[in-house]
Amino acid sequence: MGVLLVATLISIYEIPKMKKQNMKRDFILFSCVLFLASTIATLHVNGVTISNPISGLRAIFSPIGLGIENFFMEKGQ
Repeated sequence: MGVLLVATLISIYEIPKMKKQNMKRDFILFSCVLFLASTIATLHVNGVTISNPISGLRAIFSPIGLGIENFFMEKGQ
């Protein structure tokens, strides 16, 4: 409940400034980041285990790195 209250207060403070200055792109980015952060914080507060994003990145880039390493090792010999 506290996370949503803080997110609402931040929105009440920031959104009128963005509308006044016609900052549409900033508003969209602000909304997406605030929504994502609020969702993650709410899940964390409720005890949901959140996986580390580094694990996903490692799973994607590790094979690429090994392929590049093998490519250069073959060229060097």
